[in-house]
Amino acid sequence: MKKLRVKLKENPYDICISENSEGLFSKILAPALKEKKVFLVSDSNVYEIYGKSFSEYLKSVSYFSGDYIFQAGETSKNFHTFECLVRSMVHAGLDRKSIVLALGGGVCGDIAGFAASTYMRGIDYIQLPTTLLSMVDSSVGGKTAIDIPEGKNLIGAFHQPKSVLIDVSKLNSLPEREFSAGMAEVIKYGMILDKDFFYFIKQNAGKIKDKSGKALTELISRSCFLKAAVVSEDEKEESLRAILNFGHTFGHSLEMVSSFNTFLHGEAVALGMLMACELGVNLELVKKDITIELENLLKEFHLPVRIGMNIDPENIYQAMFADKKTKSGKINFVVPERDIGKIRIISGIPKDAVIRAIEAYL
Repeated sequence: MKKLRVKLKENPYDICISENSEGLFSKILAPALKEKKVFLVSDSNVYEIYGKSFSEYLKSVSYFSGDYIFQAGETSKNFHTFECLVRSMVHAGLDRKSIVLALGGGVCGDIAGFAASTYMRGIDYIQLPTTLLSMVDSSVGGKTAIDIPEGKNLIGAFHQPKSVLIDVSKLNSLPEREFSAGMAEVIKYGMILDKDFFYFIKQNAGKIKDKSGKALTELISRSCFLKAAVVSEDEKEESLRAILNFGHTFGHSLEMVSSFNTFLHGEAVALGMLMACELGVNLELVKKDITIELENLLKEFHLPVRIGMNIDPENIYQAMFADKKTKSGKINFVVPERDIGKIRIISGIPKDAVIRAIEAYL
């Protein structure tokens, strides 16, 4: 088992990574749940695979109080699901010492974490991610949220988990499309923080796609290490943490204009990274070679490199103004500068430069 520490001034916690659940559960999860009311949150797909056996385990090590299972998918990340969840928590008799377990992908972690942040003004929760994207990104850092029609993740809170427990073997049941979507966030870390990691991904693509235990453990560990380092320095995105939004300004807008039901989050981020690189090329901050190298690596993991549907670039551009990354009416963009692993945050970019970046990947 590998342990990484998210070194926050308040509420630091561990990310524990193992190739199976046995050690994670017996050494970390069971002691954390002792003599506490426990409430499980999961989605319909994950619960069908793991729900019954995991619920039986919880009954054996805790005061298992109940669960809430929602329909899998980003479209469930809304006020209705949130209301049903917190009311279920009330009916289960949870108190301020209770703990919520988020078993699932990024949507599950976001909803469960947000519910935990608001229930009785905040109770503990533990992240048990089951998708690659949630393992390397959304489970770490304490961002919790739901979507509204006006934008993605606009209603939420920073609420750090008590721990993040990653069982790499869970990826064996993950659909290939979901696995590929997670690789977008992994590749992002190489693009913004670590050139060597970018080439590690490229050189080990075959092992990663085959879901080799050692390769996956290394991939997830290095991704979590990079994110934990950023979050430890800037918990609430006041400066450095904003670089993690590389690809997300374009990506979130693309998700929104396609009604959250066309692209998986990682797929939208992949396209968003390409658009951000193209914007950097348009502004003469980076050479086209970087964009081509990124595009080739995304293709290697079967990620989209063109939108492939009839969407007006103007609509994507306008959607950016509802995004959290827009400040004082100016859109902030994270773009590469000079080389892989180097990044820059810019704003006040001419509209035509942004539109051209979008048009390049229609």
